[in-house]
Amino acid sequence: MQTQGYVRYEDLPLQSSDDQRIDVEFVSNVYMVGDQKVIQCNIRNITRRKVAEAKIRELNHDLEQRLQDRAVQLEVLVKETERLNYSISHDLRAPLRWISGFAKSLEDDYASKLDAEGQHFIEKIVSSAERMAIMLKGITQVTHYSSVALKRQPVDLTALAHRVIGELRRADPGRPLQIVIGAGISANGDPKLLQTVLENLLGNACKFTAKRADARIEFGTAPQPDGTVAYFVRDNGIGFDMAYADRLFGVFQHLHDAKQYPGSGIGLAIVERIIHRHGGQVWAEGAENTSATFYFTL
Repeated sequence: MQTQGYVRYEDLPLQSSDDQRIDVEFVSNVYMVGDQKVIQCNIRNITRRKVAEAKIRELNHDLEQRLQDRAVQLEVLVKETERLNYSISHDLRAPLRWISGFAKSLEDDYASKLDAEGQHFIEKIVSSAERMAIMLKGITQVTHYSSVALKRQPVDLTALAHRVIGELRRADPGRPLQIVIGAGISANGDPKLLQTVLENLLGNACKFTAKRADARIEFGTAPQPDGTVAYFVRDNGIGFDMAYADRLFGVFQHLHDAKQYPGSGIGLAIVERIIHRHGGQVWAEGAENTSATFYFTL
């Protein structure tokens, strides 16, 4: 680069007396001192800087390549998920409808020719097919939340929790329920997906405190040792044995009697996938017949 009175070159490799290559920067300035023109020249060894710049370029290239590879992998995963959902929604449900339909036809047309055990078998076939249809629907929901695009924005979790609790109260208006929701709780995330998280966690808290006359549900925040903040939903319901905590977020896992506490068994699996999509973690702490607390970070 050269302007009037100023010259700068930095691509000037020199060969030292011991045959080593040195990158140098040459800068020349011309200025007046009184009535005398003075030329100042500076030569700097920039070998280390050049090596560092080359390393940075290499690292940036590697990072860009990894991001491209990751984007391709993610696109493949999304397409595979879409194909799986389609297969579940169409290919697998059709045989179930046939099984259920034939079983009901047997029940309607041949009931008089079957003994009690035969009728019992038909009832089992019908109920099993219906259960399988519910499970296939659940798998579709779980895979959907594993790949759905995020639309991040500021979210008022306090307002969202009040809204969810309002819906739960309207579903069971006569039930005494103490609710504690922390004020000013906010996050950055997808509002629809975070609402799904609170619907599942607060809904479970309501379900598993159903037999408590002094049922209490709390939504708040807890500081973590690393300086981050975790959100939590806590209840004083039937709790769970920590020995089985690793099963809580599995698909179709029930730690309690499904007849007493009905559910699809996919709610917590969906919660885990949504939280992971936000780059966070989810975990639970509890004790049998005492309490359960579900934490998540974003």
